[in-house]
Amino acid sequence: MAQPGHATTVAAVTIAATEDEAGVPVLRVAGEVDLATIGCVRDAIARHSHRHGLVIDLTAVTFFAVCGVDLLLETAARMPVRVVADSHAVLRVLAASGVDGQLPREVSVVDAVAHFCM
Repeated sequence: MAQPGHATTVAAVTIAATEDEAGVPVLRVAGEVDLATIGCVRDAIARHSHRHGLVIDLTAVTFFAVCGVDLLLETAARMPVRVVADSHAVLRVLAASGVDGQLPREVSVVDAVAHFCM
């Protein structure tokens, strides 16, 4: 389960894990998601995943490689997940990969968390 205020920085990525009031884990990823950082992102998802769901906030991601798409799909196959993304860096890769409609996506963390609280 996510520990409030827990943050990890490796290379060009920072991952902060929090929980909302209802206990939904939220991973906030910032920086670059690529081959050099994907292991850190994968480890954070494994550490903070929850059987009831996980919110992955990518709004502060500045570069998003296809390995990030693969990780999101793998995660969504194992547990309920909501992806928060509004940056061109992420949306462009999701669209180009053809998975835009396959991943549950929200425009804000509040909307993503609300999905799990219904």
